[in-house]
Amino acid sequence: MSELTYEQAIRRAKAKDKGAAMADQLTDFVNVMGNRDARDGFVERINCSHRTLQQGVMALFQQLAQDMANRPCDARNEAAIEFANRVSDIELHMPLI
Repeated sequence: MSELTYEQAIRRAKAKDKGAAMADQLTDFVNVMGNRDARDGFVERINCSHRTLQQGVMALFQQLAQDMANRPCDARNEAAIEFANRVSDIELHMPLI
């Protein structure tokens, strides 16, 4: 693999920072007891978004599950790891059309 140019490295670092910020927002969003209405709003908004964007969201969740399946677990995330293991075994290809 060739070396990244300075500009490419900066672009990748900024993209990674943007992803980390989004992950922080999502974990803050779910860190509320009894937020069923908010979760319903999230699900409805994703389901009403552009179909290609829906594919992108599901591809992101698939990537998360595949990565999470290989992470250590304890009682706090045991069910999430078990779910991740189950769904990460599903062979999916989600093209962005």
